[in-house]
Amino acid sequence: WLLAASDRGACGSWVELGAALAARTLRSAAAPHIVVSGPNFNRTIFTQLADKAFASDATALAHVILLSTSGRTAPETLCRE
Repeated sequence: WLLAASDRGACGSWVELGAALAARTLRSAAAPHIVVSGPNFNRTIFTQLADKAFASDATALAHVILLSTSGRTAPETLCRE
């Protein structure tokens, strides 16, 4: 889960998102579910490759909790909020 920072100084988090997306394509097992949230979640085009993107961190947290309690780890249909 990437909490997208609102400032320009957080470029490392976007690099980590890129690494997670690249690692996901290299895995042969069930891929991790990638979630991005924050008011500036669309600061880069690569967030379009996430499984879910939320403008609200609270909504994203509820989604992550739901995933953890349902046991779901594989990506589901792409959905934007």
